[in-house]
Amino acid sequence: MEEKMGTNEKQKSGFIYIILWIAAAVTAFKFSHVTDIDTFFHLSVGRDIIENGFTTMDPFSMHRLEFTSQQWLSDVIFFLIYKFSDFAGLYVFQIVFSAVLIFTVYKINCLVSGNRRYLSLFLAIGSTWLFQYNFIRIRPQIFTILLFAFEIYILELYLRKRNTKILLFLPVLCLLLANFHIGAFPMFFVLMLPYLADALIKADFFRIRAGYFKENGSKLFKILLLFFAALIPLCIANPYGIKKIFYFTSMFNSEITKNIVEWKSPGFSTELGVIISLTLIICTLIVIFQFVLTKKQFTLKSFLMFIGLTIMTLYAIRFFTYYMVFIGLILLERVEPPSSGKNKGLKAKSTVQGSVFGEKVARVLESKPAAGVLALLIIAGITLKSVLGMWQTTLLEFYPVKAAEYIKNNLDYKNVRLFNDYDDGGFLMFNGIKVFIDSRADLYSDQFNPGCTVLQDYDEIMRNPGNYETVFKKYDFKYILVNPSLNYDLYSYLRKDVNYRIVVDDEFYILYERSKN
Repeated sequence: MEEKMGTNEKQKSGFIYIILWIAAAVTAFKFSHVTDIDTFFHLSVGRDIIENGFTTMDPFSMHRLEFTSQQWLSDVIFFLIYKFSDFAGLYVFQIVFSAVLIFTVYKINCLVSGNRRYLSLFLAIGSTWLFQYNFIRIRPQIFTILLFAFEIYILELYLRKRNTKILLFLPVLCLLLANFHIGAFPMFFVLMLPYLADALIKADFFRIRAGYFKENGSKLFKILLLFFAALIPLCIANPYGIKKIFYFTSMFNSEITKNIVEWKSPGFSTELGVIISLTLIICTLIVIFQFVLTKKQFTLKSFLMFIGLTIMTLYAIRFFTYYMVFIGLILLERVEPPSSGKNKGLKAKSTVQGSVFGEKVARVLESKPAAGVLALLIIAGITLKSVLGMWQTTLLEFYPVKAAEYIKNNLDYKNVRLFNDYDDGGFLMFNGIKVFIDSRADLYSDQFNPGCTVLQDYDEIMRNPGNYETVFKKYDFKYILVNPSLNYDLYSYLRKDVNYRIVVDDEFYILYERSKN
């Protein structure tokens, strides 16, 4: 009894230290401000759904276009948080989300590594650190990646417990995904494919094998396949039915993805591209080292997961989050090689030494001095960020605040014929101003709204700003909002054109009025 109580106390102590480590890590993160260009349109959509219900026509642009929100529940939750706690509440939400994600990834890593707690924790923190600044934003993707992490945890837990009741959480996740972000719904099944393949194929060549295909391997495959098929119809369990289910696949090689950074391949031309490329190279070298120079074995599912996520990340930057969240599945996975009499003693000795080393590390990391150091780190991090002003929740100064105020106070802003840039549309929408274009790129393309050329016309102005008058006349623009740092060539033409006069000029934005002539 005493031994059991001692074990429980130790587990409780270990859990407390895990939470402290996560708190220290999250405090050190450099969270992005919450006013991403997409944040404003998500808040606008959420507000509109609450006030007017679900619509099939876009209420935010000057064009009459069909629009259904593929992430309605995300938008509603974002707006409710904003309504009751402003942008500060959204900022805190990012922090809480990061902590939950780290803990979930930590639990996944513990499962695949044989409960190597601190190695699992540090990899979870390190992998999240690499993408949190650019990808943890007030966008539906944060719900998506967390739901996918829950999915993988459930599948890994089922492989070890073989309790079918565990899989009953998968339909719940599918229902949430169908409403949080229906466009990402197919990815739920893409992540299940390696598990199906692992259960189906008996592979024992090139040191790759279906690690969980034992006596009941056939039963395992049938159960996973049954759930796989049963989950697919859940995609219709959202206000718009099946309408947005193929959004994910339709984005590949479409006109929409040409100018969107997150749909481009990583390279060495940008800081983010360098980080992603180097991460892919380093992780690939580690896997090759484990495969060739150690006795490490890979299950088929982890091998397929690694290849698939690598290819997806090379195709588009947006998949880097999936790669980093699930890299522990490959790097930490423990598949014990078959023991032989010749080296059995040597392996037993190695295991004992490893456990002794692990005990020593755990003792140090779970000591009272370690707890004191972590507490000081948390306090120091919060204090330092406060002194340096690093808790900045918004960057509204980089948006057309003065121009929006002028339009709302002096013009018929709900019917104004206004040209605006792609990056500013969401902010104008949030202020109730009808826009020419915003970051919902799919809405303005012929692919999603047949006959619509808004995205094409905007691209024409960006590529050939000297032809601005042709596009302006086509849409009968009365006012032109320009950000010289984003569209300097167009600004250069307009300041020389006597038919345009400046009505608002602040540090970043210029609002022109176009004469009747």
